[in-house]
Amino acid sequence: MIILFLTFDTEEEKEKFSEIYQDHAEFMMRVARRILQNSQDAEDVIQDAFLYVADHLEKINQFDRQKTRSYLAIITEHKAIDLLRSRHPEVSLDEQQLEHSLMADTKWEEGEDLAKALLELSPEYRKILLLHYHYGYSYREIAELLDQTTFAVTSKARRAKQLLAEILTRSE
Repeated sequence: MIILFLTFDTEEEKEKFSEIYQDHAEFMMRVARRILQNSQDAEDVIQDAFLYVADHLEKINQFDRQKTRSYLAIITEHKAIDLLRSRHPEVSLDEQQLEHSLMADTKWEEGEDLAKALLELSPEYRKILLLHYHYGYSYREIAELLDQTTFAVTSKARRAKQLLAEILTRSE
């Protein structure tokens, strides 16, 4: 990580990166371990995630801790999934691991029915809804995070809400 500091142009960038690392590295390690079930692989993923963070430092607002935390969780999750896929391209990811990693640090105030209904959605739909309604991201911000168009994210959110309403109606 020390070598990364040489790539930053200003002291402010170095400070920002250092604070992000100190505040969130342990959390990111837990996310990676949950998916990978291996500490060494998790450390590799964290290193890759911080390389990505260093390249996209301007996207992080360190004053909004919750948004930063969710952004870093997504980066870490994607890096861990990439590692699994590169090692076992024929093996599909365990849906329960992804659900657990995405929802482990989420507190559900809306109730058990909503949490169960969200688990019935696809991981992609669930992620978009969580980022928008729980973490407060705009659809534009989610599109940037997921490397998709705003239109695609908005359409998926609309479809996810429709499916969620159907699931909740069905469970009544």
